[in-house]
Amino acid sequence: MTVHPSKLSFTSRETLGFTEAPCLYDPELHTGPADSGESPEEKDARLLVAAEVCLSCPLLGRCLDRAVAGTPDPGVWATFDAETLKTLFTERDTTTAPQAEAA
Repeated sequence: MTVHPSKLSFTSRETLGFTEAPCLYDPELHTGPADSGESPEEKDARLLVAAEVCLSCPLLGRCLDRAVAGTPDPGVWATFDAETLKTLFTERDTTTAPQAEAA
């Protein structure tokens, strides 16, 4: 799993260039609360706000690159939640896979 930038150690954030990422200031906004008591409506609202924060982030492209480089931890990555990214990758892989020619 690829660790969300907000969950990286300070040293790792510094090494990867994520020291100025806005998600560092409110990690739960991007990765969800520690408990699972979030209602679907609360989650939708949180994801929307997190995506808005991502849109203003100067590291948006770097975050997306990090997410697509591996299997991203749950959370919001460059405006996308990890589940959406997984779906997009799965669809991309099945539509771009070489097709066998019919005999």
